[in-house]
Amino acid sequence: MKTILWDNDGVLVETEPLYYQASKEVLAEVGFHLSEDMFADVSLKQGKSVINLAMGTEPESDKWENLRQKRNQRYTELISKPVNMRKGIRDCLEGLKSKVKMGIVTSSLKEHFDQIHKSTQLLPYFDFVLTREGFNKPKPYPDAYLTALEKWNLKKPDCMVVEDSERGVIAAKAAGLKCVAIPHALSERGDFSGADYVCRDFGEVKKVILGWI
Repeated sequence: MKTILWDNDGVLVETEPLYYQASKEVLAEVGFHLSEDMFADVSLKQGKSVINLAMGTEPESDKWENLRQKRNQRYTELISKPVNMRKGIRDCLEGLKSKVKMGIVTSSLKEHFDQIHKSTQLLPYFDFVLTREGFNKPKPYPDAYLTALEKWNLKKPDCMVVEDSERGVIAAKAAGLKCVAIPHALSERGDFSGADYVCRDFGEVKKVILGWI
C-alpha cells in the first residue's frame, strides 16, 4: 500500500498565522517589527528562526532564549482555542483513508501538536505521527522525512508528501520523495517549482493522490 506523508501546520490546520502573530507580538516588545513578508521569507522559505532575524549580529544570550520561550508561551495560548482546519481537508482524508497509509511528519513540538488536535478529530485518519522531538535538523533539511522512512520501514517510491511551504518542499525533495504543494496566503510567496504538483485546493490534492496510487 502507498503512503502519504502529511505536514501539519499550514496543511492540516491553519496555524501559521497564529505562529506569526505570536512571533510578531513578542518581537515588538524589543522594538522589532516583523512583517508578513519577513515571516514568510525567513520561516516558511528558509526554515530559520525569526528570533535570529531580530538578533542580527548580537550574540546569543538569555535575552533571546527568553524571547523564544515567551513566543512559545504566547503561541500555546493562541492554540488553546479550537484552531481552524484548512478548507476541504477532512473530505480529502475521508476519501483517501481506505486507499493509502497516512502519517504526519511535522516540525511542530509534540506539546503544540497535541494541543492543536484536541479539537480537530483528524488524528484517527493517520497511522503514525512524527513530531520535532523525533529527528535532528528541521525542514528544509530532509531529516524529518528520512527518519519517517526508516522508523516505519517505508520505501521512497511508495511515498508521497503533502506540504504547504517552500522549506517543506525542499525537505521532501532532498529526501528523494514525490511532493504535492498546496500553498496558502502566507506561504504562496515561496518558490514551488521543485514540487511535483502544485494544487489550489484539497479536491485537486485528492485527485493527484488517487491518480498516483
